[in-house]
Amino acid sequence: MQQTILQAADLILDAQGLIVLTGAGMGADSGIPTYRGVDGSWGKIQGELQMPIEMVMNPAFVQANLGVMWDRFIRRIHSFQMITPHKGFDVLNHIGTQIFQDNYFHITSNIDGQLQKAGVSSAQILEIHGNIHYLQCTTPCQTNTWPVTAAMLDAVPWQIPTCPHCGAFTRPNVLLFQDNTFVRARVKNQQAVFEQFKAARWSQSFVLLEIGAGVQVKAIRLFSARLAQQLKAPLIRINPYDSLVENPRHVSIALPALEALQALAEHIKT
Repeated sequence: MQQTILQAADLILDAQGLIVLTGAGMGADSGIPTYRGVDGSWGKIQGELQMPIEMVMNPAFVQANLGVMWDRFIRRIHSFQMITPHKGFDVLNHIGTQIFQDNYFHITSNIDGQLQKAGVSSAQILEIHGNIHYLQCTTPCQTNTWPVTAAMLDAVPWQIPTCPHCGAFTRPNVLLFQDNTFVRARVKNQQAVFEQFKAARWSQSFVLLEIGAGVQVKAIRLFSARLAQQLKAPLIRINPYDSLVENPRHVSIALPALEALQALAEHIKT
């Protein structure tokens, strides 16, 4: 493992640009549940809804159970606000800002806003599944999104915020299961910024750092694979399970996010 860590550190130090891609496993060391066990099966919603998560977190169920689900969303947002990002976020921030500066971008499928909370600039983040701290119309009548406010969180559970345009109820601007009503405007804007980032640095050598991305929801792994091919970049995959890589240029680190990042930090001095 030590040799693998050294190899990964060398790839980072030899690169001109860094793209970090994170899945649910990145937040596990902060205490954020992934809802998936070692066997990869989806877990059940804790508390009052003992149902598989994919049966609950979809637009049809949310629309039919708005009061219960809005109460759940509020509690989830509160819990994210209370969580302190683990020290691995500091390692990423340090590597990104000190070594790569403007040549650093972060892509995540996480909806928790922990990257911003850890100090990553919003201008360097692409949240492919949205962000729970933003709302959208449930219809949706328009492509607008807007931030969750403290007043919304302090309201009684059944006082569901309504769309300022049509008066319909709102929901978090996050991609649910079987979701054909997700408003993608905010994500598309972030995607456009990322495309500009790549275009301005096309001739540079990049390294990809993929952390906590599993094989059940493959969005981040597929994104990593496309970027590795497109940029001809080596990939460092950090994941305690299913971490194997086939390309000999790539590196696999079979550790949790925090442990792996702290080990990398020991060999990356700035």
